[in-house]
Amino acid sequence: MKNKIIIFTMALFIVSVLSAQNSSGNLTTWPFPDGYKTVELKETPEAFPNPMKGFRPQSVPNYHDLKHHEYESVYKYYIGYNVLEKTSKDSVEKIIDWCNTAWGGIEKRNIKIIPRVVLSFPTSNQPGVPKMDYWPDDIPNPSGLSRWDTKELMDRLAQFIAKLGKAWDNDPRVAAVEVGLWGNWGEHHLFPDANGRRIPASFQKALGDAFASSFHNKKVMVRYPDSFTAYRFGYYWDAFASIYEDGGGGPAIIRRDVWKDQMISGEIAYDVEYTKAEMGSTPNETLMNDKYTDHVISWINRLHASSVGWIDEYNGSDPKLKANAARIQKALGYRFVIRSAAYKQKAANGEEIKIGFEVSNVGSAPFYYDWPVEISLLNQNRNPVYKKKINADIRTWLPGETYKIIDSITIPNDLKNDTYIIAVSILDPAGNQPSLRFANINYYNGGRTPLGIIGVNKEPKYNNFNKFDKLYPDNSLGYEQAPGQSSEPLREGFTIYDDDLGRGSFIGAPLQGSSINFNYTPAAEGKYAIHWGNINRKYDNMRIRLKPSDFTYLAKNGFVLEFKAKAEKQVLFQIKFFNFQDNFDWQNGYEITQKELPPDRKWHTIRIPLRDMQLWGGWDTVNNKWLEPKGRAISWTNINLIDFTMTNKDGYVCEIYLDEIKITK
Repeated sequence: MKNKIIIFTMALFIVSVLSAQNSSGNLTTWPFPDGYKTVELKETPEAFPNPMKGFRPQSVPNYHDLKHHEYESVYKYYIGYNVLEKTSKDSVEKIIDWCNTAWGGIEKRNIKIIPRVVLSFPTSNQPGVPKMDYWPDDIPNPSGLSRWDTKELMDRLAQFIAKLGKAWDNDPRVAAVEVGLWGNWGEHHLFPDANGRRIPASFQKALGDAFASSFHNKKVMVRYPDSFTAYRFGYYWDAFASIYEDGGGGPAIIRRDVWKDQMISGEIAYDVEYTKAEMGSTPNETLMNDKYTDHVISWINRLHASSVGWIDEYNGSDPKLKANAARIQKALGYRFVIRSAAYKQKAANGEEIKIGFEVSNVGSAPFYYDWPVEISLLNQNRNPVYKKKINADIRTWLPGETYKIIDSITIPNDLKNDTYIIAVSILDPAGNQPSLRFANINYYNGGRTPLGIIGVNKEPKYNNFNKFDKLYPDNSLGYEQAPGQSSEPLREGFTIYDDDLGRGSFIGAPLQGSSINFNYTPAAEGKYAIHWGNINRKYDNMRIRLKPSDFTYLAKNGFVLEFKAKAEKQVLFQIKFFNFQDNFDWQNGYEITQKELPPDRKWHTIRIPLRDMQLWGGWDTVNNKWLEPKGRAISWTNINLIDFTMTNKDGYVCEIYLDEIKITK
C-alpha cells in the first residue's frame, strides 16, 4: 500500500480524538510537536449509500418513478428524445423544465441521475419485437435501418448535444452523462437487427466532438471501448462481467486505462444466455450464489467500477441476498476510511495548532468530482458552531492508497471557553452540506465523522463522544435544490395533457403489462388522445409527473380537475394527487365509478372539485410502508404527480381513453 503525505497551510481547528484507543501508529512520525496525541479509528462493517456509487437502479422511458432502494444514491435515467426536443426550434429551457418536473424532489433523497437519451427502445433483444421510438417530428424516420445513417440526423444530434450541455453540465442532480442517442437502447449498435451493426465512424466523431465541447464538468460515458477512441470518455458496459461480450468488453476497458479520471458503470445482461453460466439468470440467483457474487466483485475491482445496474432488482428481504448485496455495495466505487488522527487536547484563543488525519480508499474506484472536505466544531448537541473547508482534493484518493492530511488553524479569539467535538465531513457543493461519508464506526447522523474533543482555554470537561449512529439507516442527507425546483404557488389553472404535455410534465407508463399510446386518434378534441389498453391487473396505474407546485389556493377557490374520458365496458379507477413532504407521498384521492363514466363508447367530461378530494394516506418512501391519515389534514403544498389507478379486479380486461386533462375553474 502506498503512503502519501499532503501538507496544507490554511487555518483549521484542532481537537483531541477519543473515539478509539491511543496508538503509536504512523501518525507519530508526522511533524507534530510534543503535546499532540494520536489515535486509531476503526472501519465500520456496514455497507451504506454514498453519492454516485453502488447499486444503480434504472427507469425505462416514460416511466420515471424512482422506487426506493436500500442503497439508493445514483439512478440510470432513460429519456425519450422527443420529450426533450420535438423540433429543432425547441429551446434549452424545454429540457430544463422537463428535468425540473421529472426530477423534482430527488435532492431531498440525496439521489443523482445518470441520464441516457434514446431514439429507439426495443421491448426485448429478440428480432422483430416492437420498438418504442422517440424520434423528433422534423427528422425523417423511415421504417428501415437507413434512418440511422443520414447526415441530417448526425447534424441534428450534434446540435441537440450542445443543448444538453447547457442544461446538464452544471446541474447538481446529474452525476454523469451517457452518450446514448444512436442505436437500439442508445447502446451504439442495432442488435438484434443488421447483425448488430455499430455506430459509424462519422457519427462517433460528430457526437464525440459535441460531447467534448459541451461537457466540461460532468463525466461522459460511451458503450464500447473500441469506439470513440479519440476521446477520453468513461464506459457503460451493458454486458457487465461477461467474458463473451463483443467489442472487447471488460478486457478492452481495462486496456483503455481511463479509470483514474473517468467513470466506469454498466449493467448485468440477464436477458442473454451467456450470462447464466457466469452469474445466473436473475439478480436473486447471482446473490444467492457466493461464486457468482465473487465473479461480479472480481470484475468490479478489475474495472474500478463505480456502479452497476439490473442486479439491483434483488429481493431485499432475504438475509442471504442482503449479505452478498452488502459485499457488492462495499466493493463498488470509493470507500474512504479514516485510519488515525492527530490533535492537541487543549488550545487557547489565538493559538495556532495543527490537525492531521490518515485516510485510505479501500474501495475499487476514485470519487471523480472536487467536493470539499470540511472540519467542523460541534457543541454538545452535535450542532456545528464553526466550519472550515480544507484544501484536500478527494479526487486524488485512489483505491489501495493511504494519504496523510495535515493542516493548521488559529483558534478564533471570540470562541467561548468550552468543550467541543471536532468532526470531519465531505460536502456536496450544491448547498455545502455533508453528503459523502467516511466508512468509520465514528459517525453522527447528518454526515459527520467525529474525530475528537478539544477544550478551549481549559481542559475538556468530558472525554467521550457518547453514542455513535449507524450510517445505513441515516436518511437525513440531501443537497440544495436546483434553480426552479422550489414548490411554485399556483393561482390559475393549467393544462396537463392536450395533444401534448403541459407545464413540462411527462407521463409514467403502466407497470403491469398494459399498453399506452399518447398519440391515439381520433381524439375528443384536437389531434391526439391517450389510449390505455389491455388493463388486466388491479392497481395498474398511469402517472403524470407535474412540476412541484402549491395547489392550496386552487383547492380553496373552486378549481377542479377536468378531463374527457371514454370507455367501452365498465371501468373503475381512482385519481390521486401526490403531495410529497418529508419523504412521504401523501395521496389526495377521488373514486371514479360508472356514474361518472358509463361504458357507452362516448366521450364524457368529468369534473372533480379539488376541495372534494380526500386524504387517503401516504407512502413512506424510505421505510417502504403505508401510513393511514389518522386525523391528518389534507395538504396541497407540494403536488408533484397525478396518478390514475385501476380498481377493477385482477383478470378483468378493459381499456380507457383520456383527453383534455386540465386544472380549471
